[in-house]
Amino acid sequence: SVVYIDRNATGANNGTSWTNAYSGQNALKAAMDAATAGTRIQVAEGFHYPTYLNGPRDATFQLKTGVTVLGGFPSGGGPRDPAAHITYLSGNISNATPAFTDDSYHVVSAIAVNDSAILDGFTILGGNADGACCTDDRGGGVFSNSASPTIRNTVITGNRGIYGAGASTNNTGPGGKAPRFIDVEFRANVATDLGGGVMNLDAQTEFIAVTFDGNEAPYGGGLYNGGAAATEPQLMNLRFYGNTASNGGAAIYNGLLGILRIENTIINGNTGGYAAVSSYGDLVQLNNVTIANNTGYAVSHSGAATDVKNSIVWGNSSGGITGTAAAASDSIIQGGYAGTNILNADPLFRDANGADNVTGTA
Repeated sequence: SVVYIDRNATGANNGTSWTNAYSGQNALKAAMDAATAGTRIQVAEGFHYPTYLNGPRDATFQLKTGVTVLGGFPSGGGPRDPAAHITYLSGNISNATPAFTDDSYHVVSAIAVNDSAILDGFTILGGNADGACCTDDRGGGVFSNSASPTIRNTVITGNRGIYGAGASTNNTGPGGKAPRFIDVEFRANVATDLGGGVMNLDAQTEFIAVTFDGNEAPYGGGLYNGGAAATEPQLMNLRFYGNTASNGGAAIYNGLLGILRIENTIINGNTGGYAAVSSYGDLVQLNNVTIANNTGYAVSHSGAATDVKNSIVWGNSSGGITGTAAAASDSIIQGGYAGTNILNADPLFRDANGADNVTGTA
């Protein structure tokens, strides 16, 4: 079945069509809570909230197994275009000063759902996970626990938290599957401890075609990975631009027992900390990765092994690779490095900051 949500609709308010869509700023929350497996919820542009003004901070948009929630429709109906018809899921539920003080702990939550719980085409903002351990202190934008939701074509921005301000992914879900983020941007999220964009703990989370841009944390400005067991996220076709970490891992911090296999990725213009990629985990493996123009080293790894191939390491303020000796091959590494087919030759990048001197913009 299909359910329609348009906060500006003026029809029968029964969700059966765009004319008669459920209306009001809390209509989506009610529809998601009532949905059963097989339901597709189509949501029109504008702001949608998980509760009323100054409502409870534990109010959240709860994903469900078998329920697909699609944003990006124009008010009144029409062709779907999430970029043109921005559909906001907002945790900004209070009039407090500062504005985020009493906002939702988690804008979106996924608890023990599988990969048929789908969220596609939204902008998630305004969460503030500053509550008690060990749930309300993490995942201001998205909180996933023992779950494997699918989140696609979504921007997660302007969220706060102690850990994982943009998203916190804790433990794998049903059937041993993990959360999936596909064509997602984590932008300008701020954590006070670990993982400005994401904190990934004990979950083999998939990050595919994901951008981490302008996130901040003391450890892991873009991404923090670790846990109590070997934790190996899938990291493919990623972009890390302009993230900041005051202590370590401006782009990525890999904690104990973490495993990083990074493919087809650009890590550029990240600042702060000892290195763009800081690791104390078991393995760091880079394949077709460019790490350039970051402050500190490109990679600092003190774990068991480092493997670098088909990659470029250039223009980082402190140097290239430090710590555990890397097995390096078929790469350009500034200053040279022991290995096979290693070049110390300027890769002749175009101006990385562009005309506006802002990394990641046109």
